[in-house]
Amino acid sequence: MHYSLAFLISGIIVLIYTVWRNRERRVFTEFQNRLRMSRDVEGLDLSGETPYTDCYAHEWIMDNVVRKRHGRLGLKVQEKLRDNPIFGVMSITLLLGSAAMVIGTVLIVSIIMFGPPILILAGTVLILIGPGNVKMSEELLKALLAQDFERLNSEDYAYVALSNRQIKVWIRTSMVIGVVFLALAPVGDLLPIFVGETIGAFVGLVLIQPALTLANTSFVLSLAYIVVLMVVVFYFIPKAIITSIKNRREGVRQTDEE
Repeated sequence: MHYSLAFLISGIIVLIYTVWRNRERRVFTEFQNRLRMSRDVEGLDLSGETPYTDCYAHEWIMDNVVRKRHGRLGLKVQEKLRDNPIFGVMSITLLLGSAAMVIGTVLIVSIIMFGPPILILAGTVLILIGPGNVKMSEELLKALLAQDFERLNSEDYAYVALSNRQIKVWIRTSMVIGVVFLALAPVGDLLPIFVGETIGAFVGLVLIQPALTLANTSFVLSLAYIVVLMVVVFYFIPKAIITSIKNRREGVRQTDEE
């Protein structure tokens, strides 16, 4: 029941937040259309590979991303690194190591107290936050909306189009995740059993049995089979999935440009 409830709650939260985010994106889309109708944007490279610099959007990125001011802690860290590099690096390493231990402890304690379904809720929080590039795109568009419209030029449109595209892709992704969570809710408690049996069947049928059969002929062949299988499972298959996702995004980008 815990897994089903976690999937149900997570799916509802993700979908509600996605709908709200999509309503905000409509404002950005209207702004993009207004900018396209009033500026000469023909011939602009909307792939993000051309660095347009003569516009407000570029100034905003330089001020808020490239030359972003550090807080007091950041300034102190820079001073330590400048004054005593070895001590500074050791301090940062100790700090990051301690933070990782604290996060790991909190995660383990949470799993013990609330069970593995807490990981689903934690993943939901990450989905709501979204990738850093999406957050930056939203902040850039809000900054452009707050500017005098007459100050913006055609090069700003390239940044607006790229930002809107990134937000649109993430909204689609989070919508799919929300629907998948709701679809898994009725069978959520059976999911650990299914995953365990699937992994067990894969290891037994695809890994262990062929490896034992080859071992009767040659131990080297058996070892080579295991190595090749691990490379295929953990490298080639994930790489193929990532390539497929990139190609799909490329198709979405070309469709949006048309």
